[in-house]
Amino acid sequence: MSAIGWALIGSGKDYEAALVQALGPGATTGRLAITEQQLAQALGTLRVDIAAPERRELQAFFKDRQGRSGSKGTVELGQFLEAVGLPAQTIGAAAA
Repeated sequence: MSAIGWALIGSGKDYEAALVQALGPGATTGRLAITEQQLAQALGTLRVDIAAPERRELQAFFKDRQGRSGSKGTVELGQFLEAVGLPAQTIGAAAA
């Protein structure tokens, strides 16, 4: 999934802000968890296109992690960022 991380960096945009924005209003505090659909929205905002192999890997990641964040069908943003090899800077601070 590191290719997704590189694509996020390559977007040149604030990927953490885009991820939080995809969660909707009031998502700046507490446990931040994202659905596959919300992630797809954020990737679209960042103009990040994911190839089929990475898409399958991402789907497997969600399937493996869903429910661990306390809400079925979601994964915590910090876990997603860790999985793609990126630091959770502002998201990590918001969840603490």
